[in-house]
Amino acid sequence: MIQEIPDDFLLNDFGSSVTAGAVVGLGFKDEISDYVLGDRVISIDCTLTVRTDLFGGLQYRDLVEHGGQTYRLLHEPLRQADGRFCVMLLEKVEAVFTVYVEGVFEAGVFV
Repeated sequence: MIQEIPDDFLLNDFGSSVTAGAVVGLGFKDEISDYVLGDRVISIDCTLTVRTDLFGGLQYRDLVEHGGQTYRLLHEPLRQADGRFCVMLLEKVEAVFTVYVEGVFEAGVFV
């Protein structure tokens, strides 16, 4: 009989904490410099493989924290294989700031 393997099987043993807003989960980080997306090559700092049910709804330019560093998504998460996991393409953010402009707080980042 084939038994279903839980999604967190490897993440619990080898993953590290990933935070995006109020969502906290585990992920695998991979350091790379270039990634081919269709017919384009984009420069990125790293990728994070995470569970799709937790992080699959993130959008372009959303912020993610991993290992004490803040990153910005360069593309919506890319679903892998059966869709249980997705890969986030990230660039490192040097600073996150908030400014008050004409009665509205606006957030920004330095890359």
